[in-house]
Amino acid sequence: MEIITNAEIVILAKELTKIEDPRRTTNTRYPLAEVIFTVLCGLMAGQNSWYLMKVFAELQLNWMREYYPFKHGIASHDTLNRVISLLSAECFEELLSSIGERKLVVEAIHQPTISIDGKGIARSATVKEQQTNHKAGGRTCTLIANAYCHELGMCIGQKSDDNMGKEKKLVEALLDKLSIRNALVIADAGNLSTTIVKKIRAGAADYLLAVKGNNKLTKAYIMNTFAKGGEAIEVNEMEEKNRGRTEKRTCCVLPVKKTDTIATKWEGIQSIVKIERSRTIRDKESKETSFYISSIAANAAVLQYKIRQHWGIENKLHWVLDVIMQEDDCSSRAKNCAGNLAALRRMVLAIYKSIPDERSYKAKMLNFVADAGFRNTVLKYL
Repeated sequence: MEIITNAEIVILAKELTKIEDPRRTTNTRYPLAEVIFTVLCGLMAGQNSWYLMKVFAELQLNWMREYYPFKHGIASHDTLNRVISLLSAECFEELLSSIGERKLVVEAIHQPTISIDGKGIARSATVKEQQTNHKAGGRTCTLIANAYCHELGMCIGQKSDDNMGKEKKLVEALLDKLSIRNALVIADAGNLSTTIVKKIRAGAADYLLAVKGNNKLTKAYIMNTFAKGGEAIEVNEMEEKNRGRTEKRTCCVLPVKKTDTIATKWEGIQSIVKIERSRTIRDKESKETSFYISSIAANAAVLQYKIRQHWGIENKLHWVLDVIMQEDDCSSRAKNCAGNLAALRRMVLAIYKSIPDERSYKAKMLNFVADAGFRNTVLKYL
């Protein structure tokens, strides 16, 4: 198929030609690039069902033809579903990563902070499937491991598993594919392992990883070391008051020597960190203590900021995906389909984030529906 290489979409057009079409070449009525473009534009318009993606494309067919021929019109909603599910997960994961890498270069971000975290897609498996033993044909929901760059405010990589595999394995696979040179990688305790630490260091990056009871010896070592740390402990305190809530956070940092016991297990470790949180709401106080290991020898203020920054993956990515993009309501259950749609959603958010426009994602989606000029502007940021 001849690709319409408008200047606005030339990069995406080249990327789409790299995706292998798994269908038989004979009697293929709808070219692969047209199918993907239809789904991507539907998602950018805020449409979350195959049928509504098709309806949007049909209503904007003349505009769609400025980019691709659409000789046979728009594919049916069943065809959109079937074709996306046939494509391997790596296709869209690599496309998402390429967008992220380009943005890092364009924005000249040389030391990014990247949060890694997993997210399930609740309706990607039925209740009955989730309650059935795997040997009897049961399955759990699709799990996505996300890499979120705080400086860009966007997801720059993902790895998916259709059967809710172990998050650590997905994170390991994600780190193998992700360009993390000079980055600081932050993750929760569920992703603390010597393998993940080695992969981060092999990628010429640093780490800041939470420690909980799943690493009992490391946690016990940190607790005991802080208990007798004395004057060597560097401390930074923060306090926030908002709508009747007062939160105090104290960050304590101790350096790690190469001869320390903990250094033999965790490659490149330079610091251990303790965060004490105290929250008071209407005279009711709650306290929490968490621990971290890090390969950077930063001061307590920097480490406290980075740890707090990590929550951005929940507030600025996962929340947006579920509330704005309605990802948890996605009931596409064919193989690879949920993961592929997830990657496309993250591409949509990345594109909208790149636009110098302060309006909300929802407002941009409404504008995409109504204004062809805005649609053309958006495609320049692919």
